[in-house]
Amino acid sequence: MGIPGLWKAIFPTCEETSLMQFAWREAMDRLQQGDRLPVVGIDATPWIFEAQNAILGKRKRGASLATTGKGAEQIIWLTRMEQLAELPIIPFVVLDGPGRPIEKRKTRAPGEADAELGHLSQAGVVDYVLTGDSDIFMFGTTKVIRSPQRSENRDLVEIYDVSNMKNRSSGLFSPAGFLFLAVVGGADYSGGLKECGFDTALQLAERRDLLDLLYYAAHASQERQAMAALKQWRKILRDELANNQSGLLNSRRPSAASNVTDDFPDLKTLRLYAKPLTTGSNIVPAVWDLFAIVRRFSSSVWTGTCLRELLKPTARIIKRYDGLGCQSIRTVNKLIFSGKPGASAEFPFFTIDIWVQSEITAALSAYMAEKNLDHPPSGILDLQSFRISLPASLIIQAAPGLVDEYCRENPRRHNQVQSITPLKIEHKPVIKEEVFDLTGPDGDVQTHYRIIKVGNTDQIEILD
Repeated sequence: MGIPGLWKAIFPTCEETSLMQFAWREAMDRLQQGDRLPVVGIDATPWIFEAQNAILGKRKRGASLATTGKGAEQIIWLTRMEQLAELPIIPFVVLDGPGRPIEKRKTRAPGEADAELGHLSQAGVVDYVLTGDSDIFMFGTTKVIRSPQRSENRDLVEIYDVSNMKNRSSGLFSPAGFLFLAVVGGADYSGGLKECGFDTALQLAERRDLLDLLYYAAHASQERQAMAALKQWRKILRDELANNQSGLLNSRRPSAASNVTDDFPDLKTLRLYAKPLTTGSNIVPAVWDLFAIVRRFSSSVWTGTCLRELLKPTARIIKRYDGLGCQSIRTVNKLIFSGKPGASAEFPFFTIDIWVQSEITAALSAYMAEKNLDHPPSGILDLQSFRISLPASLIIQAAPGLVDEYCRENPRRHNQVQSITPLKIEHKPVIKEEVFDLTGPDGDVQTHYRIIKVGNTDQIEILD
C-alpha cells in the first residue's frame, strides 16, 4: 500500500527502535514538561482486513469453524488493541468512512483513514501516526511510526520525522513532493507514468517547478486554472524526460516522455490525492459482546490503565482505595529482562498483582444496565485480581515498600534491583497570576492570587 519505493528511499532518515521503549521515552519527556501523554493516530482498517484474511486463509485450507473458533476475527482485532493499551500513549483509532474512494489500482479500496489521520496530524490532534501505508506523508503527516516489518521482532518499528529528511529544502519531502511521487511514480489510485518508475520520479522531484505546478493544479479552486497548470506541467515534464535538460536523470527517457499524454494525470484522480474526504464520514457501529470484551481485555487493559494512573502527578500524594493507582498493587512477583516487548537488561520489568475490584464493579454495572440483567453473569465476580507487567523503574517509584519486600524474599535479585534508577517525573508547574476582585462592606478589595497547575491539579496561593 502507498507509494512503492518510498519507504526504501527515506529509510536512512529513520530511527529503528523498540516501540515500547520509544513510547516510554516520549511519554517521560512530555510528562516532565507538564504535557499529556503522546497521542498516536492509528489507521485500524488494515487490521480488520488482515484479521479477516488470516481466518479466511485458514478456512480455505480446510480449518473448520470449531478449529478457528467463533469470532476469531474479533479476537485478532482485540489482541492488537490490547498491545496498544500496554503502551504509555493515548491511542486515537480511525476507521474508514463510507465516503472512501471506490477504486485503488482497479481494486476495491478499504478506505482512506490515512487521509483523516493526516488532517488530524496537521491540526495537532495527534502527535504521531502508526501505519504501514506510505501515503500518509502525502496527506501532510510529519511524524510517522511505521508498523513493525520483521516477523521475528514485532516490537521493532521505524520512526520518521519529515523535518529530519534530506533534501527538505528543495521541497522533495513536502506535501507537494509526496504528491508528485505518488502521481508520477505510482500509488494507490494509479499506476503512475508508464515506463518511468519510482527512481526516475525521485530524480525528477528535485525540480521545484514540477512540484509546485502539480500541487497548484490539484488544489486550484476552478477547473480552468487547474487545466492550465497541468498543460504547462506536462510540457516541462515531457521536455525533462526527453532531453534531461537539468541533468537530474541518469539518462534521457524518451519512451516515458511519450507517455505524458494530454490526460495524464486525470484531474479527478489527482484530486483524490489532494482533496480526500476527511472528518464527517459516518462509521457503521459494530456489534460487540460486551461481557466477552471485559474478560478478554482483563489481562491487558488493566496494564494500560494502571500505568496511566501511576504516571499522574498526584499518584503518590492522594491515597486512593479505588481505581488502578498505587493502592491497587498487591505484590511484586518477579523481575524480568525478556519475554515482554521492550524488556531488556537495560529496561527490565516487574510482574505485579493488582486488585481490580472497583474497575470490575463499574464495568459490570454498565453491562447489567445495558442487558437488563438482575444478576451478574456467573464467574465475573471472581475476576478481581490480575498479574501484569510494568517497567521496574516505575514500580520502584510507585511501590517502594513492596519492592523492598520482594528483595528480602529474593536476595539474589537485590543488587540488580538496586542498580535500577527509580522513575522520577518532575512535572513542570504552569503558573498563572491573576487579580481577583472581592467586594465587601468597606469597598472593593483587590486580592492577588496565583494558580499553580501541576498536571491536572490546580493549587491556589493567596499572595496578598
